[in-house]
Amino acid sequence: MTENEHGCDCGASPIDGIPEFDARLVPPVVRPAAIFGAVGGLPAGVPLILVAPHDPAGLLAQLKGRYPDLTTEYVSDAPGECKVKLLRG
Repeated sequence: MTENEHGCDCGASPIDGIPEFDARLVPPVVRPAAIFGAVGGLPAGVPLILVAPHDPAGLLAQLKGRYPDLTTEYVSDAPGECKVKLLRG
């Protein structure tokens, strides 16, 4: 097996082309509200990669409570950079 462009041999296409929301750049005091706003504004079927400084499991649970049509998929979980693909509808 050979590695693909995003560094593993999982067979998935690279995440290039999917916009990223880098929450690490948003002040922590408003970070959750900014993420909720970004997810709330996502059109159905349009993915977004959330980049967080740590595993956002608690926030993802809250997002799924507010947006039942939201699906999440962990893309990477490196120290200081957790990436999760978000998709509504």
